[in-house]
Amino acid sequence: MRLTGGAGQLAGPAALCGRKGLPLTALTVPVRDLDDLAGNVRRVVAAVDAARADGALAEDVTVRVALPPEPAAYAWLTAADEVAAAELGLALPLAAGPVPVASPTLAGWMDAALDREVAFAATDGAAATRSADGHGVLNVLAATAALWDGHGPDAAVAVLEAPHPDPAGLDAGRRWCRAVEVADPAATVAAIEAALV
Repeated sequence: MRLTGGAGQLAGPAALCGRKGLPLTALTVPVRDLDDLAGNVRRVVAAVDAARADGALAEDVTVRVALPPEPAAYAWLTAADEVAAAELGLALPLAAGPVPVASPTLAGWMDAALDREVAFAATDGAAATRSADGHGVLNVLAATAALWDGHGPDAAVAVLEAPHPDPAGLDAGRRWCRAVEVADPAATVAAIEAALV
């Protein structure tokens, strides 16, 4: 479930899922206070802790924080530190609206997540592989694996922009990129299977 509000909205939808018997496996909470990203993450953490203590949010529900789609500068990195300290995850958008996130920016986010050993989900995905519409699922997994192997952000950018990424090492990428959010899952899975043949 992806929330549209910030930390204050967390408990209500989680409790509603419980009352309705709807399975909730993951929850994405956006950061709303752009002037204090780290402080906002701390509010998300407090809301998660309170919802879990009240029984509204089960302990096994993965909680991811969506930081603003800006380059990983000091404020963004400090907020990522707070996410890591709370053992939450990150939600990294592959696009900001209709425009794909720049490859160096995405590689910077992924590198920051791996540096902190924070698992992440790639959201707003477009396709199986890189296209004019944006970053591909396979590219993200391959770039994650390249970063984990120590190849650095420049190598990750090259992988993100490759039309046909090398499928070797995708399992290593899957260790940290735990989920991918796409508009048409069935079509994306079919395209991934075709690309891996």
